[in-house]
Amino acid sequence: MNPISKKIKALRSFGIKRLWYYGTYTLKVKSGFFQKQSIPKNSKNDKKNVVFSPLPNGRKDEILPFLLADSKSILESAGEIITVGYRPYSGNIIRSLDLVPPHKDLFWTRIPPRENLDIKDIWEPARFCWVTALCRAYVLTGDRIYPEFFYRQVQTFIESNPPYYGENWVSAQEAAIRMISVTFAAGILQPSLPDKNSTFPDLPAFITLHATRIMQTRSYAKAQNNNHRLSEAAGLMTAACVLPKSPDASKWFSTGWKDFQNALNSQILPDGAYIQYSVNYHRLMLQLVLWVDSLLKTQKIAWPANLIRKIRRSVLWLAKHTDEFSGQACNTGHNDGSLLFALGGNYNDFRPTLQTAAIVFLGKPLFPPGPWDEMRIWLGCYNRAGVDPDSQFESTFYSQNVQRISAGNQWGILHTAGFKDRPAHADQLHVSLWKGGKCMALDAGTYRYTAAPPWNNRLKSAFVHNCLTIDCQEPMIDAGKFLWLDWDQARILDQTEFRKIAEHSGYKRLGLKHSRILEKTRQDWLAVDKVLPIRVPNSPRAPNTLFHGNLSEKKHLFRLHWLLPEQKFEVLKENNHWCFLSKDVKIIFSANTIQLNLIIIRAGQQIFPTGSSAENSDPFRDICGWYSPTYGIHIPALSLILTAETAAPFVICSRWKFLPPGL
Repeated sequence: MNPISKKIKALRSFGIKRLWYYGTYTLKVKSGFFQKQSIPKNSKNDKKNVVFSPLPNGRKDEILPFLLADSKSILESAGEIITVGYRPYSGNIIRSLDLVPPHKDLFWTRIPPRENLDIKDIWEPARFCWVTALCRAYVLTGDRIYPEFFYRQVQTFIESNPPYYGENWVSAQEAAIRMISVTFAAGILQPSLPDKNSTFPDLPAFITLHATRIMQTRSYAKAQNNNHRLSEAAGLMTAACVLPKSPDASKWFSTGWKDFQNALNSQILPDGAYIQYSVNYHRLMLQLVLWVDSLLKTQKIAWPANLIRKIRRSVLWLAKHTDEFSGQACNTGHNDGSLLFALGGNYNDFRPTLQTAAIVFLGKPLFPPGPWDEMRIWLGCYNRAGVDPDSQFESTFYSQNVQRISAGNQWGILHTAGFKDRPAHADQLHVSLWKGGKCMALDAGTYRYTAAPPWNNRLKSAFVHNCLTIDCQEPMIDAGKFLWLDWDQARILDQTEFRKIAEHSGYKRLGLKHSRILEKTRQDWLAVDKVLPIRVPNSPRAPNTLFHGNLSEKKHLFRLHWLLPEQKFEVLKENNHWCFLSKDVKIIFSANTIQLNLIIIRAGQQIFPTGSSAENSDPFRDICGWYSPTYGIHIPALSLILTAETAAPFVICSRWKFLPPGL
């Protein structure tokens, strides 16, 4: 894209104010401004008075029953961290707990970018989110090995990461998450000092450095207006609460609380969706809200009524994207493996966060009692006085904005979004289908933001979502790793309990309108894609399209993609119908008299049909047939790709039938 055109479109999308914030930040980085700022120093008198004040945490007698019920897993996880390593992004790969950055001798603004090196792999152990496993083990056993190991790691970080030098100081958000994790753990592990021969870390100095780092680049957080701003604001509030006698405590708290409120007001949308259009970042937002709630209680501060209503709606939105049987949620949008508090469930279980947030802001649980109640005890959460049901919201359009159909142990969702900020993925009208706690029509996820091609955030593409694409074109302009322009907007056309209809604007530039119906019948799930020609007078972006009334004679390449879990299958063809059959599901694809072609890709390799015709059959083959349950991990899956070359109007039907066990 022309650089001038790109800048004009970015200006229209983000506005002058945010671009000004980003420009100010960039100028300070390039000019060396941040490096010239002095590192905070306390006088001897100040340092003596500034002591770490642990935050209140849950009562041991209430936490212990949960820990006893999960004691084997808890001790295995904590023992693994101490003896072997941790599991990045809550995945299944074990890595050593390396807190030494590659460039600890370079100021953070001077660290050169390295192609295909994912800095998140450096940041992940230094977030200290793995420490919740040690906290659970310590409360369960009282064994000194856990606090001793924790404090050794904090001291290792201090010694290996000089103030503001090295990769671990590049991001203020990482500093905030690290500070929250360390202060949470220190409040639990503080009573037991490490071995007398070891060096006890200076927690007040550690926290002061982190708070100062956050204050330096608030303009960047404002420019991003996403989870960076929320987590950094929460970090400032944390520093103020655990260092109440610091001369900067009042400034930290007032700045953080103001930023946090402003961020929530702008980031939670009217229907409760989160501005990043990511289910995992939505959970991170709610966990930060719960952490801030615990901080507010120490200051005897109540939530503003308008924020309570917003948070309540966000809880309901996330609940509609979550499976009540397994606690797993749709893999919508960016999934970077973030989990601030791994308490009461594994990474894929959203019930601990939802249950805790529901009790605080809805005044009632969403699920029956279970292991997911553990987080609420740790954080000391309870129903906040003055929280009333938002009865007006229940009767508004926004309350019905999530296009979910539920039928017993099956449910499906038609993804629609009215983008108010930069989209994460090109996933309008994506469909997820669930049965018995398992997702049967998958969202590929993220895998990695930075890696050798094709894995540089390529799973954001419409071509790997359960979507229809046209003429091998994305529905938005891909202007960068995290930047879409000419946002694709969805519009809900009609909805009943078992039938949802929506359309999106992504292919209007081609003179085409695409709508999708998701319907649950007595036996099946139907997804019907309909493409109609529209009149676009003098359209410069579709110059070869000949319009006769509302009909076009131009042929288009229609491509329908579905992603399924890996499974054994057979394929049958009868006339113009294709049938995919496994022990779990039967899917029939039809397009009336239009000839459909079907290919199936597993882990980037075509497995149906086989033979010479398989070579170079799909231009996006390398990124197809993969599923990423968390960051840094991708596992084989099945991409079913149907194509047809014809003129609009075009209609293709996908009929899903879930089969009973043993059939």
